[in-house]
Amino acid sequence: MARRIALILTSILCVYLLFAALRGIDLLRVDDPAVQGLGIAVLVLPTIGIVLVIREIRFGKLSYTMGQLVTEALLPKNGLSEEEKQHYLDQIIEKTKTDLENWQYWYCVALGYDLTNERKLARESMQHSVELYQAAKPK
Repeated sequence: MARRIALILTSILCVYLLFAALRGIDLLRVDDPAVQGLGIAVLVLPTIGIVLVIREIRFGKLSYTMGQLVTEALLPKNGLSEEEKQHYLDQIIEKTKTDLENWQYWYCVALGYDLTNERKLARESMQHSVELYQAAKPK
């Protein structure tokens, strides 16, 4: 379900970016230098948007791939109470302190933070996990 929602929202954003890019091109065709400058500025925004969308899609795909590779014993069980979620997070953080270069531990720390509704910390932990995974992956 979340994948469908992400696909729909990404599609809507791409349509919006396309319309913005077309409007920027229209502005570039006007003979007034001020309007052409505005056209360039309007084209910069869709370019940044596309770069960010691609970056997020790559991050999501890589996170998904990593999730398939994580040792199942490390993953949290379904249906945990709030206390059990916090206990899981505390345990995985302690485990991570013993091996700070283990991407699987950091992945699970991100899951633990997500379970406890600490979205910012979850994202930062997942980004760190991705960095460790990419550094450990043979090139």
